[in-house]
Amino acid sequence: MNYENKKGKIGVWFIGAFGSVASSAIAGAKAVAGKLCATTGLVTEHNLLNNIEFIEFDDIEFGGMDIRKGSIFSTLSDLHERANVIPHRVIESLKQDLLKVDENIRPGITLNCGEAIDNIADGDNLDNQNSLKELIEIIKNEINRFKEKNGLEYVIVINCASTEQYMEFDEKNSTLEGIRKAIFENLKELYPASVIYAWAAIDAGCPYINFTPSIGASLKGLKELAIERKVPIAGNDGKTGETLIKSVLAPMFVCRNLEVLSWEGYNILGNSDGLILADPKNKETKIRSKSRSLNKILGYQPHSSVHIDMVPSLNDWKIAWDFIHFKGFMETPMIMQVLWQGCDSILAAPLILDLIRLIDLSVKSGEFGVQNQLSCFFKDPLDCAEYDLHSQFETLMVYINSKRRC
Repeated sequence: MNYENKKGKIGVWFIGAFGSVASSAIAGAKAVAGKLCATTGLVTEHNLLNNIEFIEFDDIEFGGMDIRKGSIFSTLSDLHERANVIPHRVIESLKQDLLKVDENIRPGITLNCGEAIDNIADGDNLDNQNSLKELIEIIKNEINRFKEKNGLEYVIVINCASTEQYMEFDEKNSTLEGIRKAIFENLKELYPASVIYAWAAIDAGCPYINFTPSIGASLKGLKELAIERKVPIAGNDGKTGETLIKSVLAPMFVCRNLEVLSWEGYNILGNSDGLILADPKNKETKIRSKSRSLNKILGYQPHSSVHIDMVPSLNDWKIAWDFIHFKGFMETPMIMQVLWQGCDSILAAPLILDLIRLIDLSVKSGEFGVQNQLSCFFKDPLDCAEYDLHSQFETLMVYINSKRRC
């Protein structure tokens, strides 16, 4: 599909729409549009990106799917109560708008996501007894119904759901032909929900963003489908905290020719993400995503481990401690320690809003396939060998400058 030069409203369809990350992004878009908050944290509002016609937030309609019952307003109210984030006056001011978004949120699926995710599913969800083909058609129909109901030019699908359990994929089941064959033969054991969502979105002609470490559109066949359907895709796993720090600090050791001996990371958090990551199978998916950047930047693999633990009292706050043992001149060992504390949802929300605007820019420029210029937003960017944040950001700026109007 070609949406070049379209000027109407667009839609954003969240997988995990009632979660704190998606809810915070939706509230953030509406708060900025209503001038209820500043634009701090939004890269697309930086003066380095001026003279670019990004879509306005009041030209975006929101909807999505979730495996839990709830409402965006209740999610945000609970977030305020538990973590003391997002001013209560803002949440109250947006209440009616948020309740309207709830009308666009439909039941989701839990296929092969792991027991931890199955345990939090409490909605009237899509029956996993449906065939893969049926599930895909239901998802596509829901997206199209949302699009038609709201008179939208097109819809961006964003995965913000909980991290799925780790799964291995055979080469033959990763190709476009292999996935099509598996769908036809209903080989449901081969793929988790994120792959089914991604296939449905891309096959429906929707740009797709994976903000999670789940597999999503990472399979070769899904990237090929994005080219076939002429839609842009981006991912994986939003870079918000400890990995963001690694992508800034690791290049410093390279530039000064200092040898990193070990780099240990310890993460504690207390929200539903922490609850899911307490399961070893789901945690493995996250750790693999967080662990890839270091050796890519350094050019070698020091001793390194990443730990993630659930601490319920922290609620939506997460704390990361990095211990870096390195060798300097004349074999002298030295130590750097970094402590990071941030609100998980508030770190993620502006990145999601930036990605919506930048993917919209790609769509209106007629671009499709993997969008490498967006690598600075992800821990484990698709088809990208560059993990240094500054180099990634320079790639984004080169892209932006190519779009600038004289």
